[in-house]
Amino acid sequence: MSQEEIDRIARKVMQRRKPLTPADQERAEAIRRHTAELEQKGRRQVGEDQMRIWQAWGESEIARIDRERGETSI
Repeated sequence: MSQEEIDRIARKVMQRRKPLTPADQERAEAIRRHTAELEQKGRRQVGEDQMRIWQAWGESEIARIDRERGETSI
């Protein structure tokens, strides 16, 4: 798909959108502010306990998928 086609489709989609109501604009602005605050804070560090939980979950999912396929995991 060429860039011209992408631009044409984007213009067509944007023309169909209804204008935002004041309440929608306020909500959109609140979301933008909240997102900006989260980006400023950065990701918090994950503790060792949480890492172990995620690791165990991932391993159990791999084992489940293997069982569904009829395979055995080591």
